[in-house]
Amino acid sequence: MEDLYVEQIVEKEETKKDRVKKFIIVIIACAVSMILSIPQLFGGPINASPLIIIVAVIANYFFKKLNIEYEYLYTNGILDIDCIYNKSKRKNIFSAQVSEFIVMAHIDDTEHLSGYSALPIKDFSSGEVYGNTYMFITYYNKEKVKVIIEPNEKLLKGMLMYMTPKKLFIRK
Repeated sequence: MEDLYVEQIVEKEETKKDRVKKFIIVIIACAVSMILSIPQLFGGPINASPLIIIVAVIANYFFKKLNIEYEYLYTNGILDIDCIYNKSKRKNIFSAQVSEFIVMAHIDDTEHLSGYSALPIKDFSSGEVYGNTYMFITYYNKEKVKVIIEPNEKLLKGMLMYMTPKKLFIRK
């Protein structure tokens, strides 16, 4: 049997919450820089420039953490999800066998997902609900969770090969 490999990138859209976080980072960086500059304004012996550069580097680090993409890697029944920060740093954040999913359906499919409303949510999607936004229920770190993803058609067909049709409900 031939190996099945599907790769997909989903870019997280900037939300109002992300914009507020960025604004707060800028305000804190400016305030800290101004406080560090006060002794220098009054002829103090401390040169604040290196400290201000450190504050700018720290602020830049937090800014980069807000630019996120998710990469879905599907290989022979195993779904791996990586988080890519600022298009450069990658971190594996989720891995599971799709055959162990309890159920997977479109996020608006209340018929199949209704019994799982109290579970914690892991959102690995763009943040918006589209026609390809799906939710699945599985065990992750010994805890039952809801996971939100945006698989393309090729990824859904690959999952169907390793899941029973009674567990995967593809929106038509």
